[in-house]
Amino acid sequence: MMRYASGSVYEGTWSAGMQDGRGIFRFASGSEYDGEWRCGKRHGKATCRYADGRAEVAIFKEGVNGRGEGAMWSADRRVAWRIVRDGEYVEEISLEEARAVAARVGEPVPRRAAS
Repeated sequence: MMRYASGSVYEGTWSAGMQDGRGIFRFASGSEYDGEWRCGKRHGKATCRYADGRAEVAIFKEGVNGRGEGAMWSADRRVAWRIVRDGEYVEEISLEEARAVAARVGEPVPRRAAS
């Protein structure tokens, strides 16, 4: 585990002193990235959970969701949106389509945070 001066924490695999493989980065803000890393950058499939309860599944490349496939859910998981870049909503989609996007990404639909 690596604790940063900002209060953020990384738990996961390392290579050559950088995040590499699977790991969870918990931001001091309360958000987290749970996914794959390469050479210290978010790279691969991941689930992002935001402090406000929203959650996103996407495939990241070189630190950003640049592949063009991802879905985001509202905090209560009753509304979903298609996203094409890190957190950018494109359109509201059905929950069934959001589940299909998550399946294509290779991540489960994020569960709601415990109240």
